[in-house]
Formats: sequence, C-alpha cells, structure tokens
Amino acid sequence: MAQDALRTLALAARLDLSKTAGLADSTGGTLPLLADPENFVKVETDLVLVGFVGIIDPPRPECQQAIEECRVAGISVVMITGDNKVTA
Repeated sequence: MAQDALRTLALAARLDLSKTAGLADSTGGTLPLLADPENFVKVETDLVLVGFVGIIDPPRPECQQAIEECRVAGISVVMITGDNKVTA
C-alpha cells in the first residue's frame, strides 16, 4: 500500500466487551471516561486485528496556489515529513 501512496490503517475489534463496561453511556453517545487519556489502555488492549485498509491522502486543492503565493513573496516552501521515503 505504501508504494501506491496510500496511508495504511489497521482495524481491530474487541471480542469481549465486558472489559469496557462503563466507558460509554447507555445510549452509545459520549465516552466520559475516555476524556482522560489514562483510560485509553482500557480500550486499546486485548484487541483482535481485523485487517488493514489503505486510504488516499491527497494534498488539499488550495496547496498549489498557497505554495505559489509564498514563492512570489520570496518564501521558500519546504515539506518536512516523518514518513518513509516510499510513502512521502
């Protein structure tokens, strides 16, 4: 997927929901306990990998004009990324 310039996402599911009791309200709405990052571990452990998906993450349409305006104004535009060479 990286060679096709796709952002790779892993999808996982929890098979045993008893460990997450109390994380959501009864309507499935807000997750009050997850407002505290200390509680993330309760949700992010014991997951089963479902698979991987690739998504397209193109530059925004206005980027080209913004970069050109910077160059006209004498500003050098440099893209810094933490991505691997293949995915950058």
